[in-house]
Amino acid sequence: MDYYLRIPKWDSFRVEIPSHKVTNKSHIGKELILSEKENGNVVGGDESPLVKMSIAEVEKGVSYKFARTIAQTGLSSEERYTIIVNAKMLGKDYFEGINEINIKRVYDYIISRGILDFSYDDFLDGYVYDADCCYDVEAGPDVWNALCSRVKNSVLHEKEKYINHFTNQASNVGLALNTRDASTPTAPFIKLYHKGLELDSNSYEFNAEYIKQHGLKIGRMEYNFKRRKHFEYFGLEIKTLRDLLSIGTGVLKEVVLKTISRFYLNKRIQVRNNTKLGPQEFYIKYLISFAVEKGMGIDFFMRCVNEYKTHTEDVEYSQVNRLKNYITKSLDEDIWKQQLEQNSAVDELFTDFV
Repeated sequence: MDYYLRIPKWDSFRVEIPSHKVTNKSHIGKELILSEKENGNVVGGDESPLVKMSIAEVEKGVSYKFARTIAQTGLSSEERYTIIVNAKMLGKDYFEGINEINIKRVYDYIISRGILDFSYDDFLDGYVYDADCCYDVEAGPDVWNALCSRVKNSVLHEKEKYINHFTNQASNVGLALNTRDASTPTAPFIKLYHKGLELDSNSYEFNAEYIKQHGLKIGRMEYNFKRRKHFEYFGLEIKTLRDLLSIGTGVLKEVVLKTISRFYLNKRIQVRNNTKLGPQEFYIKYLISFAVEKGMGIDFFMRCVNEYKTHTEDVEYSQVNRLKNYITKSLDEDIWKQQLEQNSAVDELFTDFV
């Protein structure tokens, strides 16, 4: 089976179609009166007749939802029917994601529910919102957990409030940044979770019916485009489902893959070889920059000198002094001076408390 790894694809979205283009074949929005099942007698009472505005069902692990809503369009409003669309409607081809080639199969599945009826063109011209773009990679649960831990530990201090949850369980390994409802273009809702574990636990019925594989080593990232302004932030003009499906995978990959780093993580210190360092010196300087980023202070680097003295026989003072001077000179860089001072202050407090 092809799992379409390292290809951005649409996992789910919401489509809204103006009500005058839809034939309602269900009880959505209609008065429902309680009656006895045995003889059909209407049950009396003072309660107002029940009006259900939506239908949500799950069939063989595939969920679908239809609803009648009122959409605000500027100063006016419009009645629309809403359909929640997801890639599980593709059945065994779930890992393809929804695209312009298989969207007709998704449409056929929706119409086959016998709840709403509308033309294929009106479906493609429907307004699209709340779109989840996913990206799958090969990774076992342990590797995925380590990835999530690294991302969590690298989140900017001022962005830590957006860490919604971090889970490491037998049934779920993942990390969520922000929430779907609170997301903004510069603080988007992003999920990292292990798709193999999710299929074996939360989507067991769907997996048993269509995928029929257990223990898949697949990790997934999902990026949510909540509203149009989320697309506009990246220069994408998306209003309809037709527009959404026309975005090339190359564009999606360029937009989605670096969003965690762009909006949530500490920026890497760039080590430049302006002084024409040799390969060994540049390598050492690069490792120093990495240690500074990870919170190491001056004491950490000086311990290196002490370890060298302790574990080297007949070491000469000049050799120790040369190492110390090299480290001191390497640390005297404006690019990490502020971070190094902060790390050293933390080291001092850490020594007091631990």
